[in-house]
Amino acid sequence: MRTLAKLGGAFLLVVAMVSLALAQGGPTGAITGTVQDTAGAAIAAAKVEIVNEATGAVTRRLTADSSGAFTAQLLPVGSYSVVVSATGFATTKFTAVIVVVTETTRVTAVLKVAQAQQTITVEATVATVNTENATTGQALGTDAVTGLPLETRNFQQLLTLSTGASSDVNNGLNLGRGIPYIHVNGGREDNNNYEIEGISAADYAFGELTYTPVPNPEALQELR
Repeated sequence: MRTLAKLGGAFLLVVAMVSLALAQGGPTGAITGTVQDTAGAAIAAAKVEIVNEATGAVTRRLTADSSGAFTAQLLPVGSYSVVVSATGFATTKFTAVIVVVTETTRVTAVLKVAQAQQTITVEATVATVNTENATTGQALGTDAVTGLPLETRNFQQLLTLSTGASSDVNNGLNLGRGIPYIHVNGGREDNNNYEIEGISAADYAFGELTYTPVPNPEALQELR
């Protein structure tokens, strides 16, 4: 999996490319949450396992702190299960916890008192509002990237879907992919920076991907 990122002021774009290999680096996300009982009281020292649903492998093993909080950082984008266990409570598996590039996904893990030996599987309820930091942006998945019309097949035209980003109207008479001039929060188009696998790939003379190969939309897993 390759990643492509664009920074402009407070604006961040990350593009994850689909490949046959699993991601070993580049931009990542995180899962954070709290473990509590049905009355809302924190469960300290609960055991937490983060499982990659694509491979079934345990990616992280954590122990909740005294307030029931836990955080798993540097997770490659994808879908995860969060398996939580604690003495006296039923082991509970929260599925379909989606990790988005550069974002922290919050999960509230509510455990029920165990009836003998019991395991419960539920679909996680994930907060859709970022409460971890002041970073702004919008993530677009594969369906949006491949389903939205792109006249010149240049994914950069989708950047203006994010709040604060705008671009000049594309000239349909031009041949080739075209070069969208992205303005973030009123800034100049050459104030932006692109990164591929965490390494800057922008043309420093223009602050754009002017001379950088642009992948086909079908090869993109996610952009932000």
